[in-house]
Amino acid sequence: MVIMFRVKYILAVAVVASLIGCDATKKASCGSAASNKSCCSSAKKHACGPKDTAAAVTAETYGMVVSFYSPGNGIDHKTNEAFVEFVKEKYPQINLQGHRWGREGEVDYCINLNELSTDEQSTFIKEAKELLSASKKVHIYENSTCKHKK
Repeated sequence: MVIMFRVKYILAVAVVASLIGCDATKKASCGSAASNKSCCSSAKKHACGPKDTAAAVTAETYGMVVSFYSPGNGIDHKTNEAFVEFVKEKYPQINLQGHRWGREGEVDYCINLNELSTDEQSTFIKEAKELLSASKKVHIYENSTCKHKK
């Protein structure tokens, strides 16, 4: 019984030590920008290298991001349809593309407002917020990146 406990303890210590040693080795080899890409490509969330700085630099900022989300019982389909119709009818110059990201109909609309004048942008945002305020299953972001765009 005591021997079995010691074997388990030694194995646990060995595993932890190898993980710490491996992480330290990878950190040391990730010093340059050239090695950073290859070093961190094997794991999504690796301890070495700058975190999300490349994504932040290259990510496109949108004038408005509308995210229909589900707390476990689906999105608000009526508001989603009303929003899509609102944009198509009143602002046909906006290229509205949905980016689906969930299992219950979740969708993000990343809207580039460059096609509109400054006054039109303000009016669009005001009207869209007014329309979307009826739903509790919508997040509205201004001057934001599109989180779920592929």
